[in-house]
Amino acid sequence: YETAQAVLHELSQVDTALNRLHTIHQQLEALKGAVKGEPNEAAATAAIEKLEKQTKAEKLKLTSNAGAEESVLRVPDEIHETLQMVYGGLEGEDTPPTAALLDQKKRVDVRYKTAIEGFNQYLSSDVAAFNHSMSGQKLTGVVAGQALKP
Repeated sequence: YETAQAVLHELSQVDTALNRLHTIHQQLEALKGAVKGEPNEAAATAAIEKLEKQTKAEKLKLTSNAGAEESVLRVPDEIHETLQMVYGGLEGEDTPPTAALLDQKKRVDVRYKTAIEGFNQYLSSDVAAFNHSMSGQKLTGVVAGQALKP
């Protein structure tokens, strides 16, 4: 039970990060439309495109299929997919997890912590720099939320 709850917590945090990244992407798309035809369009668009690249790179650290459709084969090679696979091995079991599953969870825990720390760094550096740049142009930035707790 405790192992399953720990994996669910990690999966929930990764899902939260992915949802926030998606929301940031949507805010950037809206901001592109808002600056169209404005005197500062070129500078704002350059900053938006830079954060879009950083956002996509952050997504790819968390999931191997950022933006994948349902018909796309999912490859369990990033944190989100690996956590889903580990949880699948725990779900509905009445017996303790196997040594192999516990070992796999231990390995993914290290990757998970690194990924969440990377996401928090993205918020505190990339997003903060973007928002500062936008305020200098008298534009709103993006709302990204607080740092996640691993």
